[in-house]
Amino acid sequence: MNRTPVTAMTPMPGTAQGGVVKAVDLGPSDALAMPAAWAATPLAAATRPAQGDANADGRSDITWIRTRPGGFQDVAHWRMNGTSVLQSTGPTQVWQGSAPVLNGDFDGDRRVDQLWFNTSDASRQLTLARQNESGGFEQSYIAIIGAGWAPSAAVDLNGDGKSDIVWVDRARGLMAYWLMSGPTVLSSRLYSFDTTNYNFFGNGDFDGDGRGDLLWASKSTRTLYMWRGRPDGNFDQLHVGDVSAHFQFLGATDLNGDGKSDLVFTSFVLKLFSYWMMNGAAVQQQGSMNIDIEKHEIAGLGDYDGDGKGDVLWTGRSFSQSESLYLWRGLGNGTFDPRFVAYYDHSSWQPMPNP
Repeated sequence: MNRTPVTAMTPMPGTAQGGVVKAVDLGPSDALAMPAAWAATPLAAATRPAQGDANADGRSDITWIRTRPGGFQDVAHWRMNGTSVLQSTGPTQVWQGSAPVLNGDFDGDRRVDQLWFNTSDASRQLTLARQNESGGFEQSYIAIIGAGWAPSAAVDLNGDGKSDIVWVDRARGLMAYWLMSGPTVLSSRLYSFDTTNYNFFGNGDFDGDGRGDLLWASKSTRTLYMWRGRPDGNFDQLHVGDVSAHFQFLGATDLNGDGKSDLVFTSFVLKLFSYWMMNGAAVQQQGSMNIDIEKHEIAGLGDYDGDGKGDVLWTGRSFSQSESLYLWRGLGNGTFDPRFVAYYDHSSWQPMPNP
């Protein structure tokens, strides 16, 4: 994939002072009065949970979403050990009018929770669906969300072991975050960004310091910038590289087990799977391999076997009642061991990406 140096005339996503992007206010909900964001001591690398772990066993699991007639949605989980489905939990019906929008561990119990967001009426209520030990969900009210704001990422920004919420208002060029403890919003900050030239791209912990980082991509040049999380709650703005227009970003997972998130892409045009192994804003290693992208697509990223190295979950595109699910088990060196997982009803159920 093409990575060329940024030119002096290339705009940046945020206004930085000495390379630091600083908050301009609190946000995004006027219903909450919150102090400025606080910093926490990051967790040790060995204690960081796997993405989308439903039963706190250190392995990523699969979240399934089903939409039924009448607009009702259900959530279920497959608890995984590599390619083996240890247990299926659910389905749990989502509140009518709400939709699951993000997976994350918002209470720090190492079991993946969900945010349910109701955009069907003026209330725009945000609810925490906290997953309990049995696999059910306990719902708690969080807040009423102001118009224009969209929940865009769940990532641990202050290193306390709990997912936080990133909000984006594209119309006004604003980004905000909430630091969370269960359904409680501890604090918030608001930032402006260049909405004319940049889109929010993704997130991860690319430098391995325990604090989440954010990615921004230029709409025209596909230049990629990182907002690296700082202990004071602000961000260092760093140039990463250019992403070819042929590639789509699918998410981030630690492919080589070094405690740092890596980037995963696919290209339908070139029929390629590609990755960037990251060390902060520096790309340490790149790789690509041919895939049958017309028949298969990525269903999820995570560490499904618990070996510390990220894996890639693939599904067929036929939406049949007997769809194949495959796991590319990451070997840590940029190669994968492909394995069959199971058949599932793709006509009803869709996999939901891990954070």
